[in-house]
Amino acid sequence: MRTTLFAVAALLVVASAYPRGPDGRLLIVDDDHSFRAPARALNTLANHGYLPRDGKNITKMDIITGLFQGFNVGRDIGLILANVVFKKYGTNTVSLLDLQKHNMIEHDASMTRNDNALGDSTLVNATLLQGLFDSSSDKKVITWKDMVAYRRIRHADSKLRNPNFVWTEDQKKSASGEVTIFQLVFGEWSTGVALDVAKSIFKFEKLPLGWKPHAGTVLAIDVLPRQAMVALLMDSK
Repeated sequence: MRTTLFAVAALLVVASAYPRGPDGRLLIVDDDHSFRAPARALNTLANHGYLPRDGKNITKMDIITGLFQGFNVGRDIGLILANVVFKKYGTNTVSLLDLQKHNMIEHDASMTRNDNALGDSTLVNATLLQGLFDSSSDKKVITWKDMVAYRRIRHADSKLRNPNFVWTEDQKKSASGEVTIFQLVFGEWSTGVALDVAKSIFKFEKLPLGWKPHAGTVLAIDVLPRQAMVALLMDSK
């Protein structure tokens, strides 16, 4: 009996040390049988169980609900994002692996991955990832302005080195949306995202220990005007 009690206590201690989602969902890192996407935030949702943990057979409602429950992203934004995905693929379900297909959701000039023509675009490039973290002006937070500046660097590099570089309105919308939603979900627009939070998502695909989403839901009215501004500034010289 005493042995059983010790075992239970030990399991509780171990479990309490694992990062949990806002409703207590434990982090379970994907294995060799799971699919993952180029989108670190979606992988984070899958690792915490807000999307199917194996990354397979994801429905439109899974995306809408997962974004809302995990990040408090409004269902209006969730519907917009889900519609974009399912319109591109034309199927009833998708896997996170499907999102790796070049120029569907995955795109050139990524902040953390090689262009498809220049290397493996499905894996994080450690040098590019560190470049993103180093773009922080004060080395404490990474702001939307920091990310825009880094996106310009990545865009210029891809344009110079990638003979098959593709950058249309679709890619621009994806890139500007990534910056905007990341900032609104994980930080404050006016002050940025704490660097340790950014590292937890981009490097480890897990929610930081004790992290909670904002009390206020991130809605389309919050995202779309800022996304348009980010897209404009990404193109400015």
